[in-house]
Amino acid sequence: MGIKIRVPEIEVIITEDEFNFNKLEQKIWDIQMQQGRTILENMLEELDNLLAKSRNEGLKNKGLRSKYLSSRFGDILFRRRGYYDSANKFRYLLDEKIGLGKAQRVSSSRAKLEASLAFTKSYRETEGAFQFLLGSSRSFEAIRQQVIKIGTELRKEQEKEAEEIFEEKEAMDYSAATKTFAVLEADGTGIALQGESQKRTEVKLGIGYDGWGRRYRGGKGKSFGLLRKFVCLGIEEGEKFSEKFSLLAYKKLELEKVKHVIIGGDGAGWITETLTGYFVNGIYQLCKFHLNRAIKRALPLWERWQRQVKNLLREDKINEAISLLRGIAFRLDRKGRKNIYELITYISNNRHGINGIKRLKKKLDKEERSELRSTGAIEGNIDKAVCNRFKKRGMRWSIFGADCLLKVGEKMLNGEWESWWCEVKRFQPAPTLSIPARKKRYRDVLGKAHDDVWAEYLNHRIPALHGPAQDRRWVELLKEQIHLVEN
Repeated sequence: MGIKIRVPEIEVIITEDEFNFNKLEQKIWDIQMQQGRTILENMLEELDNLLAKSRNEGLKNKGLRSKYLSSRFGDILFRRRGYYDSANKFRYLLDEKIGLGKAQRVSSSRAKLEASLAFTKSYRETEGAFQFLLGSSRSFEAIRQQVIKIGTELRKEQEKEAEEIFEEKEAMDYSAATKTFAVLEADGTGIALQGESQKRTEVKLGIGYDGWGRRYRGGKGKSFGLLRKFVCLGIEEGEKFSEKFSLLAYKKLELEKVKHVIIGGDGAGWITETLTGYFVNGIYQLCKFHLNRAIKRALPLWERWQRQVKNLLREDKINEAISLLRGIAFRLDRKGRKNIYELITYISNNRHGINGIKRLKKKLDKEERSELRSTGAIEGNIDKAVCNRFKKRGMRWSIFGADCLLKVGEKMLNGEWESWWCEVKRFQPAPTLSIPARKKRYRDVLGKAHDDVWAEYLNHRIPALHGPAQDRRWVELLKEQIHLVEN
């Protein structure tokens, strides 16, 4: 089966006021996009004609129906035939052949581009970028809803994946450890919520990797990159996130083959009390960046005392460091003493994580020690994955909307975005009533029993409900009214 489309020759007329490179470039781009839309529409209709000729005899042709679709070339409108099969199920052979989902209004490649851009720019900026590139764009709210659909599917897939890993984890063989260590780092950062200006929620981020390697192949640079790194993002309780993060780590890094799991964190309770509990061979390492920042905040004007405290902690003399801080506290005012005692509490709660890697090195041989480096990669990943998109001035989020966008970003940061879209993704709406069931409801509500009259009535459609303006508010209100009548 093949299709042949003949493209007519194009004649372009350029007026004198268009003797400008930018105008010429834009004109050629518009012509190219228009030709793309025309060819795509013709190809779809020709394919529908071929399918109509080769269809099974049991399919009853119910005529042509129009369909709007937002593609990479812009919005297209084409017609294809609908059929009833032997089970009285309504079908579109063309949609099934080319992989379009039921009521799908956006092509997979267009949805992929919109979601990719939405993770790096605001929804309004994404709308403007598509307007510049294609000459037309869907509204920023339509793009946001598309991201939510994709994010919802990703959330379901991740939950299902976690359940499968949990079942497989019970059968793993932990006796044959072939790798010395793997590293898991976790942290959280707050984002502002909609509605209440003072209310915030925490986005949790976890990264996992099993080593360090040269970032660049050539040159004399000493920059290192993380090996086999993966990212886990979410807005949820610490225990639930820790469970999901640990399960993904078992799959991504094959932790059943690892002797020591290093867990890096800033001292938050959900890391020290929950995440570390999922690993019998876990070693907690308090992030040096957060520790040094806490010391500097408690002793902002006294660099000499800062150095003394750091040196004592580096030498694993934690009790001496706490005694020194208590002596310093008596020399300060009330506010200064409060900051010192908060630092003492912070050090006491995380003393098992201070110099955790240093203590581990004493147990390893020389070759293994040379491969081990300090933690601290989480802060840069927080900036790239969360802050650059979610914490710009004036941004407010709903928890569900932010979490869906985080799932999109998670796939992109893990390098799984392209492979996820290789499969045909269908975003199915809520199931609708079949024609006989809808007919019965109308008959029950309005007291009519003439099947032929109501069958003809139900086959008519309101154009606005199936056109390109479905994201408009007045169309949504119209759908709600129809839904109330049906129920």
